[in-house]
Amino acid sequence: MDATTVFVILIVVAVVAIGVVVGVIGMRRDKGRSSAIAAWAQSRGWTYQQEDHELARQLLPVFPKGEQRRALNVVRARTASGEVVVADFRYVTVKFEEDVNQEKTHRVSVVLRDLGIDLPQVTVAPQGAVGRLVGRVTGRDIQIGDSAFDKAFNVTAADHAVARAILTPAVRGLALQHGQRSWSVQGRRVMTWSEGEQNPQQADEAIAFLDQLSTALVSALH
Repeated sequence: MDATTVFVILIVVAVVAIGVVVGVIGMRRDKGRSSAIAAWAQSRGWTYQQEDHELARQLLPVFPKGEQRRALNVVRARTASGEVVVADFRYVTVKFEEDVNQEKTHRVSVVLRDLGIDLPQVTVAPQGAVGRLVGRVTGRDIQIGDSAFDKAFNVTAADHAVARAILTPAVRGLALQHGQRSWSVQGRRVMTWSEGEQNPQQADEAIAFLDQLSTALVSALH
């Protein structure tokens, strides 16, 4: 066996070893996070579930892309206004480049709250200039007629009339106060999400936002 072959074998072994180490570290980290979130939930009298397959399925309309969809570290709380759910949502997208499938794992922290009324899907998300242009050209970006709001957000909906009805000045003003927060209503739930994994402080902030948003949305329809 010549020196070049030995060198290649050593490189392959090293890459495999690094992959194993990274995987073990990731598993230990995930286990540590799960334990911490479970303890946080217990301290508040909330329930903890390591994984919820049904919740992952329910998030499909808001996150239609990707595979290997998982709702992890699911925390549920019963409040005076209904159930609140906090979870880590993960999904994998595949991009084909140079004859190689490149996988990317997306991690999103989601918080859902009972709305108390049934609504078709309406999604409001911060949007960059390119995204706004594409949305307007394709007709997917609904214009509300409020220049500050239309500039800041991309709005998609199953029913444009419903979107315009619920996006009252109060709702738009609240959205602008929390300008980097994405949110959506569908059925009897309202939800918000952000990139990355949940932590207690962010969860509390998201729950407070949804409480305000729910009040504004219900008022918009009465």
